[in-house]
Amino acid sequence: MPRAKRIEHYCSYCNRSTKMEVVGEMEGVPDKSWYRCSKCRHSMLVSLEALRKEPPGQENKIQMKDCTPYSPEKLYEVGQKIVHHEWNDVGKVITKEITSSGAQAIIVAFEKLGERRLIENVNVVEEPPLAPSGPQPAGSTNGETSNQRSDLRSEGTTSTTKPVGGDKSW
Repeated sequence: MPRAKRIEHYCSYCNRSTKMEVVGEMEGVPDKSWYRCSKCRHSMLVSLEALRKEPPGQENKIQMKDCTPYSPEKLYEVGQKIVHHEWNDVGKVITKEITSSGAQAIIVAFEKLGERRLIENVNVVEEPPLAPSGPQPAGSTNGETSNQRSDLRSEGTTSTTKPVGGDKSW
């Protein structure tokens, strides 16, 4: 069984350029074929003449010099081109949304990685270190030193232990 042919074409239903697979030809009209979007599964009639006129992939290439570097602290607009330096990829913001926690997010269609959700408009605050990183005395808890623990024991609090079986000795 032959594999379905695929093309890169703009889907008018989900408003993005996606891969489409051939469903079949239109009967009686050899110059038109039915294609199905791989994202939304919507079928549409595509003129083969229109496909011949547009060069494949040329209008979708994003130049790195035209992109804004991605940073979670910045705000972005739909349609804005960004570059993610850690991933070494460029993409275009396709939608904006609010997450369940109330944070702002953008959906970016990257050339290599596909669609990814990134956060935006985040205030990054550096936290101070929680505790000193120096060594603590052995056996100390909650920052107590061995002298402080011995002072607590000498204040009259003593503990005696009894055998579990009572006063009987075997």
